[in-house]
Amino acid sequence: MVKKTIIILIIFSANLFGQDTHHPDRYVSVGFLDHKTGTSLVGFAKTIWQNDKHDIFIGGGTLIAAFTASIGWKYYFNDSSFRPYSVLAIHGVSNMGGSFSAPFVSLGVEKNIWKRLFINGGLNSTIRPHPDNGLDFVNFPTIHLNYRY
Repeated sequence: MVKKTIIILIIFSANLFGQDTHHPDRYVSVGFLDHKTGTSLVGFAKTIWQNDKHDIFIGGGTLIAAFTASIGWKYYFNDSSFRPYSVLAIHGVSNMGGSFSAPFVSLGVEKNIWKRLFINGGLNSTIRPHPDNGLDFVNFPTIHLNYRY
């Protein structure tokens, strides 16, 4: 209950942080998984702080019978036409088999294809803790479109 309350407070307080006016701060993605919301076909993320190379974000996504809530940091390696990035996040995943919290890492590249529409591809890795068996690294490729506004 405490974790859920903290996540709700973070989401509602996100508008209190200042924004850099030339960067869109909302993000909707559709595709096979996502680098911000992890295990999702449709995801939404809101940037709560941003500069040229760093984004701090919160988000949520759904994969039909699963929901993922996330908070994390995205780092851009350079500012070329193909922008490689890394993401470190904590995901709270709730599905029909139960729920868990897990660290998340993503490496990928994004390309602007039209105004505020981007295509992303890369590799997502969820570090799934098991009480009996230790850690399990669940890796999936990702490709999705995202629109920023």
